[in-house]
Amino acid sequence: MKNPFLLAIFLVGALALQDTRSREEERLTFIDKRLEVVYPVIQGFKSLITLDPFKVTQTWIGSEICSYRGFHCDNPPDNKTAVTVASIDFNGFQLFAPSIEGFIDQLPDLALFHANSNNFGGTVPSKIVNLKYLYELDISNNKFTGQFPTAVVGMPGLSFLDIRFNSFSGSIPPQIFGQNLDVLFINDNTFTASLPEIPGDSHILFLTLADNKFNGPLPRSILRSMTTLTEKVEQLNFAGNLLFGAIPDAVCMFLRENLVNFSLSDNYFTHVGPWCKILVERGVLDVRNNCIPFFPGQRSIEECAEFFVKPNYYCPHAWFHSFLPCRYSHISSSSASDFMPMVAPSP
Repeated sequence: MKNPFLLAIFLVGALALQDTRSREEERLTFIDKRLEVVYPVIQGFKSLITLDPFKVTQTWIGSEICSYRGFHCDNPPDNKTAVTVASIDFNGFQLFAPSIEGFIDQLPDLALFHANSNNFGGTVPSKIVNLKYLYELDISNNKFTGQFPTAVVGMPGLSFLDIRFNSFSGSIPPQIFGQNLDVLFINDNTFTASLPEIPGDSHILFLTLADNKFNGPLPRSILRSMTTLTEKVEQLNFAGNLLFGAIPDAVCMFLRENLVNFSLSDNYFTHVGPWCKILVERGVLDVRNNCIPFFPGQRSIEECAEFFVKPNYYCPHAWFHSFLPCRYSHISSSSASDFMPMVAPSP
């Protein structure tokens, strides 16, 4: 703005608007100091929202924060007479904001944050680790990017973590499997590398790792941890990755009485034992679209050959190469089918 006069008018107007807002906030009366503290946090986040198709933020006005759409108040555990923002439910609001940093991490008494099906981006703020009451975090079906949100690792109260349908990438910290989580949904991202080893026992009852780019065999520590479970596993879903090798029969033998649904479909496994076959027959274990010889509904020989001739998928775990020895890791694609196990055609 080159005109000094217009610049002066702009600055005076901006200062006047800021002063008006300050005086308006001074006139607001809150039922609890904790609500007064988070009021500017909410208003700051509101200013970042550029798309609000359901006009949700039009209700975020005044001191009645507990009446704001999507906000829910309760008494915090440390003071049963206080009133604070305890949970947020933005599911399906389709709000668009470039980041949630400076918002969720600045609500100290937050216990639940559900924001499924919005357009929130950026990374998960590291300061959420300070939310001592947070036990449910659902940011699925958004536009988050970056590495796995490591801030959630070590949050002892967290029991539900859902980060499905985003664009997270990289590897998964093994410690997350050892936390006291009941639900862990990380499917439909772009996580890569091998599945991590699990340090200790797992308490997870619903585990979905499907539709990423994990590769390699199933880690033996994951399978060992399953055999220590004392409760019924409701769901294990590893479908749609790049996993391969044998499906350990010892795990299927244990899980035959402790499993509701186990999906390993759309991978590149090459062998199942007798106990796993029983689970397949029961409809509990799904191994469709793999590379298992003489099983119906498997990939074509050509598709399996194309996968297994890639050197990256051979020698790191030689113990499971029942059908595809490491010495064939550099065979040409034209001769690949000579070394491939027979695969039954899809029905």
